[in-house]
Formats: sequence, C-alpha cells, structure tokens
Amino acid sequence: MKEIKRILKLKSKRNKKLLSFLFGLALIGIVAGSIFLTFIHKTDQELVKEYISSFMTSIKEGKLNYMEAFKNTCISNVFYILALFILSLSIVGAPLVLFLYFVKSFMIGFSISSFVFTYGFKGVLFSIFYSIPHLINFIFYSIFLIYAMKISYLLIVTLFGKKEVSLKKPISNYITYTCLLFVVIIVTSVVESVCVPFFLKQFLFILK
Repeated sequence: MKEIKRILKLKSKRNKKLLSFLFGLALIGIVAGSIFLTFIHKTDQELVKEYISSFMTSIKEGKLNYMEAFKNTCISNVFYILALFILSLSIVGAPLVLFLYFVKSFMIGFSISSFVFTYGFKGVLFSIFYSIPHLINFIFYSIFLIYAMKISYLLIVTLFGKKEVSLKKPISNYITYTCLLFVVIIVTSVVESVCVPFFLKQFLFILK
C-alpha cells in the first residue's frame, strides 16, 4: 500500500499538466454519459430502467451470482488494460488510448445517471456505492495513461526523431505498473461483485 501511495504521489507531481488534461477529459466524459440518457429514445430509457430494476431485484432476492459477476468484471477490466497496453506500443495508439479512456468515463457517468433516472433522488446513494470501485480503477487508469502516452511519444521520437532514445527503462516501468494494475483490478473486481451488492442490499429499504 505504501508503494502504491508513493507511485501515485510521484506521478502526480511530475505530470501535473497531463493529469489535468486527463481529468478534464474524464470530466467531459462523465458529464456526457450523465446527460446521454435524457437524449435517447423512451424505449431505450425503459430498457435501462428495466435492467437497473432487475439488477436490484437480483440483489434483494439473493439471486446474484457473485462468482459469475466477479469473472465478468475481472475479464472486462483485464481486456481494457490489455487493449490500452497494446495500443500504446504503436505509433497511432495515443488517440485510440484517449478515446478508450473517454469511453470508460462516459460509462461511469451513464451508470450514475441510470440509477438516478430509475429511482430519482434515492438513486444517488446507490449510484455512489456502485461507482466506488469504478472510480478507484479510474484513478489508476489515469496514471496508466501517463505511462502509455509517454511510451507512444518515445516511439515516435525513436522512429522519426534524429536523437536516439532508450526505451528499456520506460518500458520496464510500464510493465511493472501494468502488473500492479492487474492486482488492483482483481481487488476492485471483488469489491464490485461482492462488496457493492452487499452494501446496496443494506439500503434497499429506502426504495419502499
């Protein structure tokens, strides 16, 4: 835990401008995702309501398959990181990496608005609990993107620049942080698939 805090603190100090850009992009994505639900067709809005209601009913009746939820969540997050990792090692990867980052923030905003849209003001509490593991992941994704953007930049400099750049240490650090991120993903996947449903269940009484 101390090592994680040290890395986060070090990266935030060294890359304030890039972090500000990424959090700005994330904020735009979250806001866009939050208001998107108001623009889609009523039929699609009803489908969203039905999905959220079904999800909450599964929690209430104890029908949620925690192992299946953990597996799906973990696989989804791992593929997301692998996609970012692979794209960052290509010259044209930077725009695609930023797009995937925006999509992830958009989905967080959409998830929050879905609970609020389904349950009104009461849905705010559920959306907060539901979003916690996603927001934790998102912080680490932001640090990950700093590595990814730097790797992409160094590749461009190496291929088209006149000066030689050593990629050994940056890529080594990148791989190390990627491995750390996989550990974080496993932990947050447990939180999302087991802990979050547990806490949501404790507050289902407010929906009565």
